[in-house]
Amino acid sequence: MNRFIKSLYPLLIILVAILFLRIPSFFEPHWYGDEGIYLAIGQAMQKGAVLYRDIWDNKPPLLYLIYAISPTLLWAKVSATIFVLGTIIFIYKITKYILKEDCFALLAMTLTGVLLSLPIFEGTIANAELYFTLPIAIGAYIVIARSVTTKQSILVGFLFTVAFLLKVPAVFDFIGLFLAYFIIHKNIKPFFGIGLTFIILLTPIILYFYLNHALGDFITASFSQNASYVAVDTGPLSKLSNPLFVHAGMLLVVLFGLIILFVK
Repeated sequence: MNRFIKSLYPLLIILVAILFLRIPSFFEPHWYGDEGIYLAIGQAMQKGAVLYRDIWDNKPPLLYLIYAISPTLLWAKVSATIFVLGTIIFIYKITKYILKEDCFALLAMTLTGVLLSLPIFEGTIANAELYFTLPIAIGAYIVIARSVTTKQSILVGFLFTVAFLLKVPAVFDFIGLFLAYFIIHKNIKPFFGIGLTFIILLTPIILYFYLNHALGDFITASFSQNASYVAVDTGPLSKLSNPLFVHAGMLLVVLFGLIILFVK
């Protein structure tokens, strides 16, 4: 027992160090525009406003729900820090499982924590990226380190839905997980459960916005607006220059190629 507790000391030291690295952000003034928008939307939702119908921004709803829990800048910074600390714990677990060496796992954990906390990478801003990395990291650990059972596929599906509802590009991380699992295990059965869970969880959200006459705006803000937001050109072929469409196309080509290869 004592040996186990002592083995946790380096991990706890890193967690405390990353926490102290992030504490100054708790006292930052209101200076970043996006955080101000999230706070305004969170305050409006607390007063009963329906997202996308009464107040609008171009992101999926879960980030605004986090801000609506307590629409203050301090809560945003603290909650983002909690998610970052959770993320680096699972980065440690993933690296430890793959490389089997504690020193490499601690190094990966430290580097991830520092990079997610540096102002130059907007690590002190409570943006969606700091939140959706945690469900992605947990899902990656389950898929990589365990034989995915039905219950675990449901859990990964839940995590995928959470990440997706924080920011749409999270879908590419789970496509990467799918490809890795398929290449290693030659099996895609767990991903049927993941996909079904995703559809089941997304259905009541779609129904909520439909009943509140905001479904079209929800789809536009959460999905199509995010695609056009990163477009780099205009005109009838502009979508072909969009990084989201390019990456999606490349992943689909690789995915179908691998399926055809292994089926044969």
